[in-house]
Formats: sequence, C-alpha cells, structure tokens
Amino acid sequence: DFLDDYFKSKGCVYWSEQEKAYGSLNFRSRVVVIIGADCGTTAIYAFLRGASYVIMYESDPKLRQKLYEVMDDFGIERDKYEIYDEWTGNQYPPANIFIQDCEGCEQLDDFSEINRYEQVCIAVHSWSDFSKTMPHLIGYKLTYVTPDSKEFVFCRKNRLLSLFR
Repeated sequence: DFLDDYFKSKGCVYWSEQEKAYGSLNFRSRVVVIIGADCGTTAIYAFLRGASYVIMYESDPKLRQKLYEVMDDFGIERDKYEIYDEWTGNQYPPANIFIQDCEGCEQLDDFSEINRYEQVCIAVHSWSDFSKTMPHLIGYKLTYVTPDSKEFVFCRKNRLLSLFR
C-alpha cells in the first residue's frame, strides 16, 4: 500500500493502525485535536476522511519537523492545521474530535473537558496507572490493541452532541 510505504520511508510505522483504531469516527467536516501527533499518520488519516481542520500536539521537535514535511508532501495548506509542542493537560481547543495517543499523558486528562467533544479516542498504555483513567472510560468501546498488547485504544461518540452537529 502506497501510504504504508510512504510513512515507513519517513520512519513512521503507525499507518496500518489508523483504520482499526479510528475507523469508527466520522471525520467529515470536523475539527480534530490530536495529542501525540507523531509524524502525521493520524492527521493524514483524518484529512483523507474529510476533516476540515486539525490541531496537533507533539513534544518531539524532530517529529514536529516531520509533521510539517508530511503536511507539505500531501499538499495540506498551512491554514488547515496547527502544530504545537508538548501537551500539558490544560489545552482543550474547540473541536469536534479529540484523539490522544501520547504515551502516559492520559494521566493528565480532565474528563470534564474531554466529554464535551462529539467523538473521542484515547490510547491507554500498559505502563500507565490504569486506576486514574479506566473509571472514566465506562461507555467507551475498545477499538484497537497493538500487536504487543501494550496499548489499548478506546473510543466513544457523544450521541446527543452528534445529533445537533
């Protein structure tokens, strides 16, 4: 597959996970927040499925540089996205979809903020403190487990919000 080969050439191995983890989300005409944007696999997945705007957080400066390269390679105009450095747990920009996969930052989640999003996916990592996150994931659906069973992606749609958007 072209996209799998493209991302592997960039040193990114997560393209093949996108459909499994986020395939249940409706990206069409939605604004998406991605915490742990890596090198852009999730952003490109969202854009290819109709996202109108993407706000990304990535703590690694080398990966942030790759994000810009990937966006340029795919012809995504700079007025269609924002890229920020490390997410501190206090940023919940206005958007429809919240996706988080940043190895441990789920410990910083404020679910009173997260639950305002129309659709949410959160990756929980096996080395994190499950007792802080798991009680908040009641009603979420397990959508993906990595082959090494060290990461679990849980998603939910706020059906009431979805009806009005």
